[in-house]
Amino acid sequence: MAKPDNKYTAVQMEEKKPTGDQHELEEPFNEDFWLKVQDKFSANEISWNRAMDEVRTDRLMAKYGTDSLLVIIRDWPVSEKYKDKPELVASLEYLISRFHRNNFRKRQRGGVQVLSC
Repeated sequence: MAKPDNKYTAVQMEEKKPTGDQHELEEPFNEDFWLKVQDKFSANEISWNRAMDEVRTDRLMAKYGTDSLLVIIRDWPVSEKYKDKPELVASLEYLISRFHRNNFRKRQRGGVQVLSC
């Protein structure tokens, strides 16, 4: 058996920036996202999943305003993430239904004006 020479070559690595579709669904789930989810979960006595959905909805509303649902339905299916990937369509449909449900709840509480479809 050959004896290892224990020599390694160091290679400088750089973070690769995405070059494809820049129209991402939403911002990444960063520390701020998780803190907001924790706050909603603790303060409102709701499930963790619902708290996540509400924070995602709030972030999408902040990014796209009242056109959020329109952007999701019109632009996201043709984005790189969903284009030519029929297996992901169900997840997009689920996201749309959750987004719509959360906006409906907010309207009932008088929190947000949302476009009607």
